[in-house]
Amino acid sequence: MAQASSHGGVWGRRGRPEAVPPPPRAPAMQLRPALALVALALAAPGPRPPEPYGRGVCSGVAAATRVPLAAVGAGASARRLRPSWNWDYSDGGASWKLGQCGAASGQSPVDLSALAVTQGSADVLFDSYAVLRNPMTVRNDGRALLVPLPDGVGGISLGADTWDAYQLVVHAPSEHTFAGSRVALELQIYHAKTGAATPGGAAPPADATAVVAIGFAASVQASAFLDSLRQGGLPTQTGGARMVNKQAPAQLDFGSLFAGGQFFEYTGSLTTPPCSPGVRWFVRSTALPASMAALDEFKGAIAAMASLKQAAPGNARSLQPAEGIRVVVRTAQAVAHPGLPQGGAVDPEFDRAVIEAADQQESFEKSMSDSGQLSSQDVQYQECVREIVQATASLDQAEAQQKIECDSLAEAKRHLQSAGVGVSRLQALGRVQAQQQLCDANAKVASRLRAEVQATQRQCEQIKPR
Repeated sequence: MAQASSHGGVWGRRGRPEAVPPPPRAPAMQLRPALALVALALAAPGPRPPEPYGRGVCSGVAAATRVPLAAVGAGASARRLRPSWNWDYSDGGASWKLGQCGAASGQSPVDLSALAVTQGSADVLFDSYAVLRNPMTVRNDGRALLVPLPDGVGGISLGADTWDAYQLVVHAPSEHTFAGSRVALELQIYHAKTGAATPGGAAPPADATAVVAIGFAASVQASAFLDSLRQGGLPTQTGGARMVNKQAPAQLDFGSLFAGGQFFEYTGSLTTPPCSPGVRWFVRSTALPASMAALDEFKGAIAAMASLKQAAPGNARSLQPAEGIRVVVRTAQAVAHPGLPQGGAVDPEFDRAVIEAADQQESFEKSMSDSGQLSSQDVQYQECVREIVQATASLDQAEAQQKIECDSLAEAKRHLQSAGVGVSRLQALGRVQAQQQLCDANAKVASRLRAEVQATQRQCEQIKPR
């Protein structure tokens, strides 16, 4: 079962755990057609597929419409369950009674400066990430700012172990200490251990999770990474989302977070319920510089999430007892990454229009009311492009879901070949039949959404201002 929590190790590798805030409301044209298509696809005769395990957003009809966290083109297939608002940061987590949150040891975060460093192996912490230059989505789930990462973005390795990055989480103030004090912000990069069992893309177990934590402190020197992560604004409403990292020179260069750094490695826990132990933490020993403007913007977005009973705004868990925790220093070393696959050539004017439309996602109605300077044809074209953005997002989600379900079908068929006789074979056969329906249903959804995108593109081309 997925490790449940509000973010990071709490969320599935590409999906949500058992207790998370509600997803942002999708545009009607984006979600409703997909739901209708899946309902039709699953209405065919035959055994009803079993309830998806691990990462569904809802039961029954849901398998092909589980909404990804990733932005348009990100290629992730994350999905969310309904929330359980039974914890907050009003007392820094002291009252959390869920899971292992009340454990007396093995919990995170800790004051690393109070711990003695032990001599570990000579293994180097290798980091290898693609530089992200495409627009990304920052989401506000009511407890943190989250950035889902595309598949293949890279990750870290230590010895024989390798972990793949799947999500960024922002905390303000920092959860860990840097030189004995908490700093303004902590960026956490969540990774899933390569090869870990994550059925259907569920959250990796805590003991297959690694988190890289980077602190940021106020300085006259800006952080290009944080500036790119806020380019376009941050969502301040629960369930809100903003497109960032949209225009050059913005880029998310993970290597800049590791360069020349040493990292404190220790085994702790998730810092949100259920606080499951076994997480490998790699905390950069010194905080990186960032401008006051950048830090204030992130802190402001997080402060807006604070509950009414929260005396001090923020989303950092209180420091936990550090007895028995062993800390090892690791030196980071970069390894070249081949980069993400790039698409074909794009009409620059159309691409620019797509970005402009995406930037209007939180208040499109207001932007339209302010469009008095645009001609009627310009307004129609912008609205048409916005429809393409939404339809493309639905298509990306459907294709990602199709791959997951069809890959699971292939796995089920391999299992059937090795199944014995009697009950075990009947169970294996039933799984193949159910997974075949899910694969077929998702393929139909993707096909129809692909036709919708193509039709809308042709329509936009016809009304494109000349």
